[in-house]
Amino acid sequence: MQDLRIVLVIVGALAIAALVLHGLWTNQRNKRAQQKNTAPKAVAAKRSSESRDVDGFDADGIGKVRVVPRNGSPVRDNDPVISSVPQFSAGDEDDVLPGQDAISAESQQEPFEEAQQESFRGDWKDVYVINISAREGSYIYGRDLKHALRILGFRFGEMDIYHRHLEMDGQGEVLFSLINMVKPGTFEPSQMDRMMTPGVSLFMQLPGIGRGLAHFDLMLKAADKLASEVDGILLDTSHQPLSEYYLTQCRDELKAYDHQ
Repeated sequence: MQDLRIVLVIVGALAIAALVLHGLWTNQRNKRAQQKNTAPKAVAAKRSSESRDVDGFDADGIGKVRVVPRNGSPVRDNDPVISSVPQFSAGDEDDVLPGQDAISAESQQEPFEEAQQESFRGDWKDVYVINISAREGSYIYGRDLKHALRILGFRFGEMDIYHRHLEMDGQGEVLFSLINMVKPGTFEPSQMDRMMTPGVSLFMQLPGIGRGLAHFDLMLKAADKLASEVDGILLDTSHQPLSEYYLTQCRDELKAYDHQ
C-alpha cells in the first residue's frame, strides 16, 4: 500500500512537470511565430518611413494616411500642417484674400469722388525738410541763431525745439519747426550763447492747417533768412545744395495735397 502511494506521487509529479514543460514549449513556439510575422512588417514600415520625404510623401507622391471625420477636416496630429497664418490688421485695406477679387469688384465699388481722392494719395511726403548747414570748416553759433530765430518769430516749445506758429507772437497752430542736426536734435535756451552746431533743419509736417504750398514758401523764406544771419548754406534732404528742381518737385507735390 505504501509502495502504491509512492508510485502515485512520482507519477503525479512527472505529469505536472510534463504539463509545465509542454506549456513553456508552446509559449516559446508562439513567440517565434509572432516574431516571424511582425519582422517583415516592421522592416517594411521602416523602409516606407525612410522613403518618405520631409513633407511626408513617398517616392510615388503618396502621403501618409490621415483620418478624416464627417465634417471633412483632417484630424490634427502633433505637427501642425500649417506652420503660420497670415495676420491682417485693420490698416491692411489693400490686402485681398484669395477668392475675394470678384466680390471686391462687385460689392466694394467706391464713388467717383473717393476714387479721385485716392488718386492723389501718396503724391506728397509726410515731412518737408530744408537743411541749413555751416560752411566747410565752420559752425553755426548759438548766439547768432538765437538772434535770427527771435526776428523770425520762432518760439521755444514742445520737444525742446523751436516752432514757428501761425501768429508771430507764438499763438495759433505750428506751421513748421527747427531742430538741431546734433543728436538728440534739441536746444537749451540757457546754453545758446555757448552752443555751436554743424547745422539745423527746418521741417513742415502734413497734414497741417491751411495751404501746404503757402506754408512751404514761408518756411523757405525763413530758411533763406536764417542762412543769411548765421552764414550757412541751404541744402535739400540729401544734403545737396538746394536746387530749383528740388523746390519745383516739392511745390508740385504740395499743389496735389492742396487740391485733394
